[in-house]
Amino acid sequence: VIFSSWRPTLDIVHYALDSARVGCVLVDGCVSPPNYKLALEKLRYDPQACVYLITISCGAVGLGLTTASRAYLLEPQWNPTTQEQALARVHRMGQTRTVRTVRFVVGGSFEDVCKARAHTAAGAHSK
Repeated sequence: VIFSSWRPTLDIVHYALDSARVGCVLVDGCVSPPNYKLALEKLRYDPQACVYLITISCGAVGLGLTTASRAYLLEPQWNPTTQEQALARVHRMGQTRTVRTVRFVVGGSFEDVCKARAHTAAGAHSK
C-alpha cells in the first residue's frame, strides 16, 4: 500500500508502476462507492494487482488492508493521528504477516519540518 496526501503524486507513481507493468489500483476520495468496492476486490483477488495507491485521507477511515505486507508513506503528515490511522488499516486484526512500514522524508525540506512537528505532537499526546 502506498499512501500520499496528494493525488498528483500518486498519479506519477501509478504511471511509473504501469510503465514497469506492475499491476496497481489507485483510489482517492473522488472514487464512487461502487468503484471503490471494485478496486478493493481487485486488490484482494487479482494476482496482477499487487500495489494499492491511496490518498491518506481516503485510506485513514474505515478500511482494512490486511492483504498488504508493506506500507509506504510518501510524505509525513502534519497530524500524526491521520498517519497512524492509515497505517492501522494494514496492521489491524486479521493481519497474518509481518508488515514493513517505510516513511519517505526529503532531508532539509518542508517534510523535515512536518516530521519534527509530528514527533513533537506525538510526544505531547503520550504524556
